[in-house]
Amino acid sequence: MLALAWLAPVAAETSAGETAFDIFLRDTQTLTADFTQTIYDNLGGEVEQSQGTMAMQRPNRFHWRYAGDDEQLIIADGDTLWIYDAVLEQATRAPLDDALADTPALLLSGNAEYRDGFDVVESGTRAKHSWIVLAPKRAETDFRLIRLDFTAGTLQAMILEDSLSQRTEITFDNVAVNAELATTLFTFTAPAGVDVIGQD
Repeated sequence: MLALAWLAPVAAETSAGETAFDIFLRDTQTLTADFTQTIYDNLGGEVEQSQGTMAMQRPNRFHWRYAGDDEQLIIADGDTLWIYDAVLEQATRAPLDDALADTPALLLSGNAEYRDGFDVVESGTRAKHSWIVLAPKRAETDFRLIRLDFTAGTLQAMILEDSLSQRTEITFDNVAVNAELATTLFTFTAPAGVDVIGQD
């Protein structure tokens, strides 16, 4: 059902050029949700599915946790991006600079300057779904298209397509907007014995 909204004819943006994503960025300062992530190959076959929780706080703070046996944690604290793999007992850190600004996770916690890193390919509304399709301007990014689906201003889904036509669909449930969040959600300290890779 979600995909149908993106098959609709392209509708014009508002007279001010504002899309559903602009409204989301303007009105949403924090967001928490449960998510289900499904990866499909270029023939549409399901490759992998995972669940977890996420939280974001503008600007540039993000917490993304994959649950289950292959637990992985991705945290942006405003300055540093951390990726922690509990199974491998390994944490990777990198500066949260412009080179990372057009990654999908950080896209949600950014600001209206997203147009510096993305072209708006399509936007429109159908059956209560407002949607926007973005194409990264940088050729070396992992994804060639990002589709965002909103209902009444609330983020419902994110679909990522790579250069090989592999598709990642992320749907969000139990979405809470603008709740007060603990700062500890966006900090990370590597557990004892974990190998840390990367610079401060």
